Amino acid sequence: MLRDLLIVLSCLFGGCAAAATTLDRDDGALAMSVLALEEDGLTTHVNFGPYDLEVLDRGYQSFRFDLEVAERPVWAVDCATGDEERLLCSFLERDGERRGLLTLEGRGGRLRGAGQDFDVRAAVGAGWTLSDEGPPEAGVQLLGRDRVWLAQDADQDARALMAAVTGALWLFEDGR
Repeated sequence: MLRDLLIVLSCLFGGCAAAATTLDRDDGALAMSVLALEEDGLTTHVNFGPYDLEVLDRGYQSFRFDLEVAERPVWAVDCATGDEERLLCSFLERDGERRGLLTLEGRGGRLRGAGQDFDVRAAVGAGWTLSDEGPPEAGVQLLGRDRVWLAQDADQDARALMAAVTGALWLFEDGR
Protein backbone atom coordinates (compact mmCIF):
# COMPACT_ATOMS: atom_id res chain seq x y z
CA MET A 1 0.00 0.00 0.00
CA LEU A 2 2.79 2.44 0.90
CA ARG A 3 4.66 1.52 -2.29
CA ASP A 4 1.50 2.25 -4.34
CA LEU A 5 1.15 5.66 -2.68
CA LEU A 6 4.80 6.49 -3.41
CA ILE A 7 4.36 5.44 -7.05
CA VAL A 8 1.28 7.63 -7.44
CA LEU A 9 3.05 10.59 -5.82
CA SER A 10 6.08 10.20 -8.06
CA CYS A 11 3.80 10.11 -11.11
CA LEU A 12 1.98 13.23 -9.94
CA PHE A 13 5.25 15.11 -9.62
CA GLY A 14 6.41 14.43 -13.16
CA GLY A 15 7.88 10.93 -12.99
CA CYS A 16 5.29 9.21 -15.18
CA ALA A 17 4.65 12.12 -17.52
CA ALA A 18 7.95 11.57 -19.30
CA ALA A 19 7.21 7.94 -20.14
CA ALA A 20 6.14 7.25 -23.69
CA THR A 21 4.68 3.78 -23.24
CA THR A 22 1.62 2.46 -21.52
CA LEU A 23 0.71 -0.78 -19.78
CA ASP A 24 -2.74 -1.03 -21.37
CA ARG A 25 -3.12 -4.17 -23.48
CA ASP A 26 -6.30 -5.14 -25.27
CA ASP A 27 -4.84 -7.54 -27.83
CA GLY A 28 -5.14 -10.76 -25.85
CA ALA A 29 -1.77 -10.60 -24.11
CA LEU A 30 -1.24 -13.21 -21.41
CA ALA A 31 -1.87 -11.25 -18.17
CA MET A 32 -0.90 -12.86 -14.85
CA SER A 33 -1.22 -11.71 -11.25
CA VAL A 34 2.00 -11.63 -9.24
CA LEU A 35 2.00 -13.67 -6.04
CA ALA A 36 4.94 -13.19 -3.68
CA LEU A 37 5.97 -15.06 -0.54
CA GLU A 38 8.02 -13.31 2.11
CA GLU A 39 10.17 -14.54 4.95
CA ASP A 40 11.55 -12.11 7.53
CA GLY A 41 10.40 -9.17 5.38
CA LEU A 42 12.26 -10.33 2.23
CA THR A 43 10.68 -11.79 -0.88
CA THR A 44 11.75 -15.44 -1.24
CA HIS A 45 9.48 -16.69 -4.02
CA VAL A 46 7.48 -15.02 -6.80
CA ASN A 47 4.93 -16.64 -9.08
CA PHE A 48 3.00 -15.41 -12.11
CA GLY A 49 1.19 -17.92 -14.30
CA PRO A 50 3.48 -20.87 -15.13
CA TYR A 51 6.60 -18.93 -14.07
CA ASP A 52 8.26 -19.30 -10.66
CA LEU A 53 11.10 -17.14 -9.41
CA GLU A 54 13.06 -18.82 -6.66
CA VAL A 55 15.02 -16.05 -4.93
CA LEU A 56 18.37 -17.59 -4.02
CA ASP A 57 20.02 -14.55 -2.46
CA ARG A 58 18.87 -11.08 -1.53
CA GLY A 59 21.37 -8.50 -0.34
CA TYR A 60 21.29 -4.77 0.27
CA GLN A 61 22.13 -3.92 -3.36
CA SER A 62 21.81 -7.26 -5.11
CA PHE A 63 19.54 -10.22 -5.72
CA ARG A 64 19.83 -13.54 -7.49
CA PHE A 65 17.10 -15.89 -8.67
CA ASP A 66 16.27 -18.84 -10.89
CA LEU A 67 13.31 -18.66 -13.23
CA GLU A 68 11.55 -22.02 -13.38
CA VAL A 69 8.86 -23.25 -15.76
CA ALA A 70 7.08 -26.47 -14.72
CA GLU A 71 9.64 -26.89 -11.90
CA ARG A 72 12.51 -26.82 -14.42
CA PRO A 73 15.14 -24.07 -14.04
CA VAL A 74 15.30 -22.12 -17.30
CA TRP A 75 17.20 -18.89 -16.53
CA ALA A 76 19.69 -17.96 -13.79
CA VAL A 77 19.58 -14.23 -13.10
CA ASP A 78 22.07 -12.22 -11.05
CA CYS A 79 21.35 -8.51 -10.43
CA ALA A 80 23.07 -5.57 -8.75
CA THR A 81 21.67 -2.15 -7.98
CA GLY A 82 24.02 0.82 -7.76
CA ASP A 83 21.29 2.96 -6.23
CA GLU A 84 17.54 3.35 -6.62
CA GLU A 85 17.91 4.35 -10.26
CA ARG A 86 20.34 1.70 -11.60
CA LEU A 87 20.02 -2.00 -12.28
CA LEU A 88 22.47 -4.39 -13.93
CA CYS A 89 21.45 -8.04 -14.46
CA SER A 90 23.13 -10.98 -16.14
CA PHE A 91 20.97 -13.75 -17.61
CA LEU A 92 22.29 -17.29 -18.19
CA GLU A 93 20.17 -19.95 -19.84
CA ARG A 94 20.37 -23.09 -17.70
CA ASP A 95 20.43 -25.70 -20.49
CA GLY A 96 21.72 -23.68 -23.40
CA GLU A 97 24.26 -21.22 -24.59
CA ARG A 98 22.24 -18.00 -24.44
CA ARG A 99 23.48 -15.21 -22.20
CA GLY A 100 22.22 -11.68 -21.81
CA LEU A 101 22.86 -8.44 -19.98
CA LEU A 102 20.22 -5.95 -18.83
CA THR A 103 21.35 -2.41 -18.08
CA LEU A 104 18.84 0.03 -16.64
CA GLU A 105 19.46 3.60 -15.59
CA GLY A 106 16.72 6.01 -14.65
CA ARG A 107 13.64 5.44 -16.79
CA GLY A 108 15.05 3.14 -19.46
CA GLY A 109 17.57 0.57 -20.52
CA ARG A 110 18.32 -2.35 -22.81
CA LEU A 111 18.61 -6.13 -22.68
CA ARG A 112 21.31 -7.32 -25.06
CA GLY A 113 22.06 -10.87 -26.08
CA ALA A 114 20.11 -13.86 -24.81
CA GLY A 115 18.84 -14.43 -28.34
CA GLN A 116 16.73 -11.28 -28.43
CA ASP A 117 17.31 -7.60 -27.66
CA PHE A 118 14.68 -5.55 -25.84
CA ASP A 119 14.30 -1.89 -24.98
CA VAL A 120 13.10 -1.51 -21.39
CA ARG A 121 11.13 1.63 -20.54
CA ALA A 122 9.30 3.02 -17.55
CA ALA A 123 5.61 3.08 -18.36
CA VAL A 124 2.67 5.34 -17.67
CA GLY A 125 0.71 3.63 -14.92
CA ALA A 126 3.75 2.71 -12.81
CA GLY A 127 5.60 -0.19 -14.31
CA TRP A 128 7.96 -1.26 -17.08
CA THR A 129 7.57 -2.44 -20.66
CA LEU A 130 9.81 -4.48 -22.98
CA SER A 131 9.75 -3.90 -26.72
CA ASP A 132 11.75 -4.93 -29.75
CA GLU A 133 11.42 -2.08 -32.28
CA GLY A 134 7.63 -2.00 -32.05
CA PRO A 135 4.79 -2.06 -29.55
CA PRO A 136 5.49 -3.52 -26.10
CA GLU A 137 5.82 -7.30 -25.99
CA ALA A 138 5.87 -7.66 -22.21
CA GLY A 139 5.38 -5.56 -19.11
CA VAL A 140 5.11 -5.46 -15.37
CA GLN A 141 2.45 -3.33 -13.67
CA LEU A 142 3.18 -2.12 -10.16
CA LEU A 143 0.23 0.07 -9.24
CA GLY A 144 -2.64 -1.58 -7.42
CA ARG A 145 -2.61 -5.29 -8.10
CA ASP A 146 0.83 -6.26 -9.39
CA ARG A 147 0.72 -8.19 -12.64
CA VAL A 148 2.92 -9.29 -15.52
CA TRP A 149 1.80 -9.63 -19.12
CA LEU A 150 3.53 -11.34 -22.03
CA ALA A 151 2.72 -11.29 -25.75
CA GLN A 152 0.65 -14.35 -26.69
CA ASP A 153 2.26 -14.62 -30.11
CA ALA A 154 5.81 -15.00 -28.72
CA ASP A 155 7.27 -18.51 -28.67
CA GLN A 156 7.85 -20.40 -25.42
CA ASP A 157 11.57 -19.52 -25.20
CA ALA A 158 10.92 -15.81 -25.82
CA ARG A 159 8.16 -15.77 -23.18
CA ALA A 160 10.50 -17.43 -20.65
CA LEU A 161 13.15 -14.76 -21.32
CA MET A 162 10.54 -11.99 -21.04
CA ALA A 163 9.33 -13.58 -17.77
CA ALA A 164 12.91 -13.52 -16.42
CA VAL A 165 13.32 -9.84 -17.33
CA THR A 166 9.93 -8.79 -15.93
CA GLY A 167 10.71 -10.81 -12.80
CA ALA A 168 13.98 -8.93 -12.37
CA LEU A 169 12.15 -5.62 -12.81
CA TRP A 170 9.51 -6.63 -10.25
CA LEU A 171 12.18 -7.63 -7.69
CA PHE A 172 14.07 -4.39 -8.39
CA GLU A 173 10.96 -2.37 -7.57
CA ASP A 174 10.14 -4.60 -4.59
CA GLY A 175 13.54 -3.76 -3.08
CA ARG A 176 13.34 0.02 -3.56
